[in-house]
Amino acid sequence: MLYCPQCHRLQDQETAVCSVCQGIELRKPAGEDMVVLSECSETEANVLCTVLSDAKIEFYKQKEGDSGASCFSAERSDCCTVMVPYGSWNAAQDVITASCSLPGEGQVTAMDSVSSEEHKEKQLPESRTKRLLTRIVLFVLFVLLIWGVVALSDTGIAFVKGFFAGN
Repeated sequence: MLYCPQCHRLQDQETAVCSVCQGIELRKPAGEDMVVLSECSETEANVLCTVLSDAKIEFYKQKEGDSGASCFSAERSDCCTVMVPYGSWNAAQDVITASCSLPGEGQVTAMDSVSSEEHKEKQLPESRTKRLLTRIVLFVLFVLLIWGVVALSDTGIAFVKGFFAGN
């Protein structure tokens, strides 16, 4: 595993170039190197930092735009980067795995704390309903957009025909 000091990321495979920032100064990580644990929204980062604090794991949270931080995984204005020392990487992963979800590509995303399984079950139908409603609204807007383009085209063609027919 190699470390990129430019973007503070670990590389699973030994390559000459960082797969995220294209940096070429990859090296073996040292225990004190700050490594990106997660890029997430500020709310998720606060939850993540609380979990790390409770486990007494040192961390550093940087909001996008502060000192040149940028969010590679998502384009959103409330993006935060949470970093931990490489020496604490495994402990942080274990603590986070116990209380948060792990999406693909090794990125950890803090999830909202849920009080019970019933609360989770109540949230799922709402989010499906919201998604379905959003899709229906977007479909109707798409159809209206297509109708508007066709109507404007027909009006434009009728105007051009009338202009030349009148001469």
